[in-house]
Amino acid sequence: MRSSRDSLPPHAQLLATAVADPQSIRNLTADDWDLLVRVAGRAELLGTLCARLQRAGMLESVPDAPLRHLKGGLAFYEHRAQMARYLMTGLAHALRDFDGRVVLLKGAAYVMQGLPFSVGRLFDDVDVLADRTRLDDVERLLAGHGWESEKPDAYDQHYYRAWAHELPPMRHARYALQLDVHHTILPVTGRIRPVAARLVADAVDLPGTRWCVLSPEDQVLHACAHLFQDSDGVSRIRELVDIDGLVRQHDGPGFGSRLLERARLHGLERPLWYAMRYAPRWLDTPVPAGLQPGLDAVAPSALVRRVMDSMVAAALFPPHPDARPPGIMPLSHRALTARSVWLRMPPWLLAYHATMKALPALKGASRSGGAS
Repeated sequence: MRSSRDSLPPHAQLLATAVADPQSIRNLTADDWDLLVRVAGRAELLGTLCARLQRAGMLESVPDAPLRHLKGGLAFYEHRAQMARYLMTGLAHALRDFDGRVVLLKGAAYVMQGLPFSVGRLFDDVDVLADRTRLDDVERLLAGHGWESEKPDAYDQHYYRAWAHELPPMRHARYALQLDVHHTILPVTGRIRPVAARLVADAVDLPGTRWCVLSPEDQVLHACAHLFQDSDGVSRIRELVDIDGLVRQHDGPGFGSRLLERARLHGLERPLWYAMRYAPRWLDTPVPAGLQPGLDAVAPSALVRRVMDSMVAAALFPPHPDARPPGIMPLSHRALTARSVWLRMPPWLLAYHATMKALPALKGASRSGGAS
């Protein structure tokens, strides 16, 4: 698909072009660099951009001031990656008596695989996946080694255990990063329910470790699902960059057919369709051979496409740091947030959840009113 970055706001076009085509930085002015560094920082892509420029042999063409920011972003990533490795070493020790498979997800998986596209990619937690029938064993072992839930509230505990796709987030005093233990990749109350058992069973062992990672096809689909099914998409261009990197990393003979087959297995054709609409347009992502005809069969209506094109373009990139956001941006944010909630929860659960989350505030207001 032909790149159409010219449809993006200028600051978003600047960032997308630099990420997709590192050679393009030769033409940047001092003002362009100032804007690019600030937008990339807001998008958490400073380290990613630095790594891409480095691989392209372009760092020597970057002026000194922006170069310091770019290298700082890369150094921050390297520190974060080291913290993740330290956590995973302790986690492997805590789970040494667990005989089930433990699958690394997202940032931690990319680090342990050494995927070049992920160098510079920031992440705040370590995500793992295990069979739901074994979660009690995993949680018991982790608790025995000092891991504690970050959600002491009884309702929050119930919400995660009954309706979410993971245990309540966990922390350990020894580690800076949070640990999320998943049993699938989308909320169990959502409109799409991937086949969790196949995610675990078809995962690929990482030699020399106790970890697995999702199959190449499932890695791509997880990234698509996370962006277009399980999030509001607001300021999440970094996740589209993930999809671009994963497709480039894993593409090869037969990959498009296998990816489509897995998308059908998990019910993730529509999130994959959206990913393959926007990543090629803005990041020049190659569409794997044999994939597009199958996706065309599940494409949304022309009206939905037009609406989503407008909203995603307005919301996926961070706002311009110096300009008032255009009117469509807050509207797109609200609409995509509503869409994400609608996809994750049925109306009855949304109403119940909103009521339960509001009750503590209402009770506090009542007590304050009575005291006065």
